[in-house]
Amino acid sequence: EMSGVNKTESVTDKQSLIEELMYWQESRPAIYKDFMSKFEIMLDDGETSSNLYIALIQRNTSKFQKISLQVKHVIEQLVLIDEIEVSEKIQQLQSLESQNLQLTVKSMEKQLHHSLNKHNYQEYEENIVQRELQQLKMKKVELLQEINASSYS
Repeated sequence: EMSGVNKTESVTDKQSLIEELMYWQESRPAIYKDFMSKFEIMLDDGETSSNLYIALIQRNTSKFQKISLQVKHVIEQLVLIDEIEVSEKIQQLQSLESQNLQLTVKSMEKQLHHSLNKHNYQEYEENIVQRELQQLKMKKVELLQEINASSYS
């Protein structure tokens, strides 16, 4: 009888942890949007000094690191209640998010390079990065659906 009660508690725990994860996941796009628009403004203004660019990268990287810490906390809590499978999926998601940030920065660096040396720009390189970002996005959507589904299993 008692173990049944505990099970229900851990299920609600799992649900609230997944909800918490989703909350943090959903805060990422807004940071990216802000990040990209500030970058665009910087390019449009011809403000391509490396100091400004580095400050922009650092400020946004630290925002993403804060989210990652929160997500790590969710993972740890899930492990404590033996939700290993879903915690591993979230770990994979973290890894995809990290790659996503690296690719975004890489893409920005190519654009920055382009604006400084207009003739040297490799259009196809940019397309490769965009394609990789697109594939990552699809993987993330898939994982998030699986994580969400496990909330009810």
